[in-house]
Amino acid sequence: MRAISSRLNKLEHKFGMAPGDRILMIVTASATKLGLDEDTCVKILDEAGFLATHGIASVDLLQIPSGLSATETKRYLLKNGAEICGSRLARSPDGVGSAGGQ
Repeated sequence: MRAISSRLNKLEHKFGMAPGDRILMIVTASATKLGLDEDTCVKILDEAGFLATHGIASVDLLQIPSGLSATETKRYLLKNGAEICGSRLARSPDGVGSAGGQ
């Protein structure tokens, strides 16, 4: 049992899933001008709780319509953050996550 626990611990650290590990964030953005800069958008999504807290997080800023003001962009981020950040709930066809609501 100790060998299995040790191996799982090594895998968690390897993939950045262990508590205290840094997060790998993948941000996609277009060359079009957004109402807010990319760092501010990510900060808003993080403060709203949409970003993963460990492991790998993806942020798709391509979904933000161009031409929005700063206020409209923030409102859009807060309303659509689950889809922008690739939430399991947003990707699930029945809206209950990949675990079937468990």
